[in-house]
Parts: sequence; C-alpha cells; structure tokens
Amino acid sequence: MGNKSFAIPWHVIDLDSDRHGYILDIPKNELKNAPGFDKNNWPDTENPDWDMEVQGFYGKTRPQNA
Repeated sequence: MGNKSFAIPWHVIDLDSDRHGYILDIPKNELKNAPGFDKNNWPDTENPDWDMEVQGFYGKTRPQNA
C-alpha cells in the first residue's frame, strides 16, 4: 500500500492454486496498522522483538515446524 511494505508470516497466507496466487484475508483498513517499512529502510529481520511484533499483529504464533 503506497510506499509501505509488509512482512507477512507465511502461515497467514493461503495459496489459491486456481488463481495462481496467494490470498491474505485481512481488510485493507486493518492492514494499514500492520508493522511495515519502506523499501529504503528495511527492519532487522533477525531481531526477535521485530519478529514478535509482526507475529503478534497477525494474532497467530509460529507453527512448531516452521
């Protein structure tokens, strides 16, 4: 959305093989509040605090086998 990029956990995205793509079932107005970043300022993806923020926003915990 705009210049904002999002880190979206794989376990909240569904594969739609009929459409050859992925589906993120989150309303656009809710996604506006998701943790995001711009293309020139990427987060430290190995920072556990950042990971917890992303996982917490999407309201799911990482599956044990991920």
